[in-house]
Amino acid sequence: MVRPKCHYAGQLWPSLDDAMLANINDWRFMNNLDPVNLKQVGIHLSHRLGAIVVSVALLALTFWLHPKTSNKVKYTLYSLCALLSAQVMLGIMTVLSQKQPLITSIHVAVGAGMLGMLMILLLRILPLGGPYHD
Repeated sequence: MVRPKCHYAGQLWPSLDDAMLANINDWRFMNNLDPVNLKQVGIHLSHRLGAIVVSVALLALTFWLHPKTSNKVKYTLYSLCALLSAQVMLGIMTVLSQKQPLITSIHVAVGAGMLGMLMILLLRILPLGGPYHD
């Protein structure tokens, strides 16, 4: 499979212009895929940016809470970091497999699992009846 040419190598954020969209759609045409529009590309790039923000926030929270917390909270943080690693790998596999349904579904399920673990972490950090509840 031929990959699309990268017109934005070295840029922090690609320019979402017609030339970039034409390049993407040329590649998609050669690979018998439907064309996309700038809104779809923007959503895709926003998803990746959100993944970076969540990853940095989780790793920062892990290093900040680790030395001063209980074993239950540490276990939850380690579980979240393991799920994050799986999620990143599944995200890469989703793109490389051109959104093969099984891989994409597992990627979504792991994301839901991370959301659930974040809720457990929140409840373990701020238990009901604690100093933040009346």
